[in-house]
Amino acid sequence: MKDTVFCILAGGKSERFNTDKRFVKLKDKPLIDYILNTIKMFQKAKIVISTKKGEKLSIDDTISIEDKNPFEGPVCGIYRILNDIPSEKFIFFAADMPFISKEMIEKLIDCINSNCFSCLFSSNDKLYPLPFAIKKEAVDFFKTNECKNRKIKELLFFRKPCIINWHKEENLFNINRQKDLSKAKELMDKLYLDF
Repeated sequence: MKDTVFCILAGGKSERFNTDKRFVKLKDKPLIDYILNTIKMFQKAKIVISTKKGEKLSIDDTISIEDKNPFEGPVCGIYRILNDIPSEKFIFFAADMPFISKEMIEKLIDCINSNCFSCLFSSNDKLYPLPFAIKKEAVDFFKTNECKNRKIKELLFFRKPCIINWHKEENLFNINRQKDLSKAKELMDKLYLDF
């Protein structure tokens, strides 16, 4: 784990949510804190947050990396981290996924420590683009390709990914719209999570 970097994608427009959702409260805690707290269960975790151009987040024990241009999309944020951060293995998360568990992160660590180039989750026959783990050599994929408007799954399928079958689809729930925040509150009660 010591050479694995934990990366949070937090540079989006939040267009469907109509306000910056990273700091919207879910059960009295900012949304981004859920994933941060889960990552911090791993001692000495190196945490990088991908942010909008012109924005530096001051969050304890994290490194903030800005997009080079405004709102290029998540793959450009991924590329910037892969290119700029010295490490061989990376795990990427969305800031709007509060139910990612420590066990899921352990599965990604185990997977990326094997011979897999990238690792992602599947639940109920659906592949999820986030969270995922990937090796540094993925940066080579961008040398002749632009990252803007590319999809995360395209990056992951650059080489055949290893798939982790996950039993709790609720863990992979993300918050895109205001109504998703209400559903997240219900899910939190259902899952008996104590955050």
